[in-house]
Amino acid sequence: MKDEKRKGSAHRKGKAPSQTPGRTQGQTQGQTTSRASRAKGIGMRDLALPIGVSALLTLILRIVYLTTTDNPFWRTLGLDLEIYDTWARHILEAPPFGGEPLGQAPFFPVVLSIAYRVLGADPVRALFAHLVPAVLATACVAWVAGKWKGAVAAWIAGVLLSIYGPAIFYTGVLLPPSWVLGLSALVLALGYRVVTGDAGVAGRIGTGLALGLLVWAQPVTLVLLLPLIAFGLATSGGDGERGRGTAARGLRDRRPFWQVPADEAKSAWLGMAWILLGLALPLSVTFGYNASKGAPSLVALNGGINLYIGNGPEANGAYVRPSGMEENRDLLGMRLAMRMLQAERAAVRDGAAETPGRTGGTDGSNAQTSGGAVPSSGRSGIGADGSTQSSADATIVVDRRSADRFWWNRATKEMTENPGRTASLFFRKLGFFFTNYEIPQVESFQYESRYAPLLRVPLPGMAVLVFGAALGALLFCRRDPVARWLVASALLLAIGVAVFFVTARFRMPVVPWMVVLTAGGLAEFWGIVRGRSPETGATYVSGATRPVAAWSFVAIAVVFGLISAFAPTGIVAGVSDGQYVFRQAVIAEKSGDTAGAMDGYRQALEIDPNLAKANVNLGTLLARQGKLDDARAHLERGVRLDPTSGIGHQNLGQLNEVQGRFDDAVREYAAAIEAEPDLVSARESAAYLLHTMGRIDESRLQLQEILQKVRKGSPPELRAGTLFSLGAERRSAVPQLVKEGARPDWWASSDLLQADVLLAQRQIQAAADLYRKVLADPTVAPYAQAILTQLEASGVVK
Repeated sequence: MKDEKRKGSAHRKGKAPSQTPGRTQGQTQGQTTSRASRAKGIGMRDLALPIGVSALLTLILRIVYLTTTDNPFWRTLGLDLEIYDTWARHILEAPPFGGEPLGQAPFFPVVLSIAYRVLGADPVRALFAHLVPAVLATACVAWVAGKWKGAVAAWIAGVLLSIYGPAIFYTGVLLPPSWVLGLSALVLALGYRVVTGDAGVAGRIGTGLALGLLVWAQPVTLVLLLPLIAFGLATSGGDGERGRGTAARGLRDRRPFWQVPADEAKSAWLGMAWILLGLALPLSVTFGYNASKGAPSLVALNGGINLYIGNGPEANGAYVRPSGMEENRDLLGMRLAMRMLQAERAAVRDGAAETPGRTGGTDGSNAQTSGGAVPSSGRSGIGADGSTQSSADATIVVDRRSADRFWWNRATKEMTENPGRTASLFFRKLGFFFTNYEIPQVESFQYESRYAPLLRVPLPGMAVLVFGAALGALLFCRRDPVARWLVASALLLAIGVAVFFVTARFRMPVVPWMVVLTAGGLAEFWGIVRGRSPETGATYVSGATRPVAAWSFVAIAVVFGLISAFAPTGIVAGVSDGQYVFRQAVIAEKSGDTAGAMDGYRQALEIDPNLAKANVNLGTLLARQGKLDDARAHLERGVRLDPTSGIGHQNLGQLNEVQGRFDDAVREYAAAIEAEPDLVSARESAAYLLHTMGRIDESRLQLQEILQKVRKGSPPELRAGTLFSLGAERRSAVPQLVKEGARPDWWASSDLLQADVLLAQRQIQAAADLYRKVLADPTVAPYAQAILTQLEASGVVK
């Protein structure tokens, strides 16, 4: 009976119970010794020390990182960080997911909302919750490596993940990667028990449940189900008996799952059914929730825009947003989809080309704010010639589901029409996935390391994992089903991410799998170096040539590692630095440090002269200081670089208005409204200028739009209501004055004009002071008094 158990254990580790023909006697003897050693089994007592020490090291290093870093982006959030923070706060008010269809994967905002409830709604304090998945990930990979290849492998895996640079860095970023890493390691640990035949019914259900939660965190990880099924079918059907039946015979004979006899396959498929049941539990929740909101989707509705970002006309292999899409205000591409559909409808109606022209844009963060992100059902604008035009006849409503469908169609059309380019992009993205360069989207390891002493230490990165995983794959893939499962899972994850687009944080799920491969390969090599047969054995070559083969494998793995570390990517790291300097300047501006903000915008432009938002913001600050010519140069360059910048067009229009270039100002306001139909300040500026020019009807159309978009009782609503009520009086007065050859007194008053401009710019107190000044002029006093009365009644001025 004992001999039978030893044989079963050997089968689970991929060993045959008898000598294989063609092998030498030395191989057989070493194999028997290794098999007898492994028959004793590796339990938690053997792995407790490496798991405990590496988990403690993980905890200490991350606490040091979180307590010694002075990162300005921790408290002043932007882009995705701000989006997740806002989403978590909405979940606190409307659990479980915030009340809207899921535009992104929901796991992290749900966990963040729990952290806010427990620790307080403080983004910096919530970062300490990332210690939980960090320790979980280290413990899981150390356990899997130890169970697979012994205590030495457990030590290597645990310590390697604890000091892995990106894993430390993401602990301090209000983004999902730390939780994705922890869940991925948990799936790895539970999946290992399935592949080795050690998981019973509860273990298999738990494996599916963990994978479902991981899909909640990063949907592309659903591809992990495929190798889990393929290799799990060679194990028992979930009866929990170790090493019996299909498991032992499948690992021994190394048969593919499709060659398993029918009676054994039935048990295997039953085991897979339990995994699918566990997977269905979380996914049915998100699907049901989205369906209840009228937008059925398995997890999230951002797959279409992601596919387009990775394969559309602007794609270059890294993250490049579509021209005209602002990440922080149009995350799912809803507004851009609406504009493109609107333009297509107008083109069809006018008999023009089917596809509208695209406008240029730049990458990076955007800290400017404006109105809401959801387009209204109808809107009117100002034509390029200053005339008012209505687009009600071409109104298009775009919700999250229709936007997602729009981008899926756009992406697949682009991919099918340009298969060569699509293939080239895919392989470039696959190369990015395995390079050592941390390609950023809204975060940068390189830039933020200047705030963290620990990140400046030469910690291991992706190149180390590429070297180690290549070594493990070369040593074990031919004879070890677990190694093949690890390699297949890692490659499928890489392919899944590369289909869309690659940034550093999206490759975090693959890290645990590569760490375990690395640990196994290094442990095997360490045994060879020590001059004795390692516990795992190496049966593919004779004992005399094993060192030569091992060193050859190391040489090949080193080549892979060097390619990962030094392969040219074609992406300049400094461009992302410009984005971060810009964000720092925004923080300085918000804190009232105008000089520091201007210096920051200039530094950002030195790094990246094509940073449109830096030009716009610098031009705006220069205009406030009266340096109008310099301001014009930056504002005009900003809107040339990014014609979809509503703020840029609005501020350039206000500059034109101050300089008396009213027609140019009207055109810029029209461009601002076209770019951002919900930018209320641009509509206000247009309404006041048109009113001042005597174009009362056009002004009233803009005022009507404002009254529909803003909250009742808000300052914009009060200002628009006042001007709207005065419009009829002015409309009747202007023709008579023009007929008599006289200029309206209120038009001739420069103080009143300036007060209107200040009011439109939301400098309410300054405008009120000017309105009080012109009360002494009886020709304009009634109008000024009416505005003052409204402002004082609303409590916005003293």
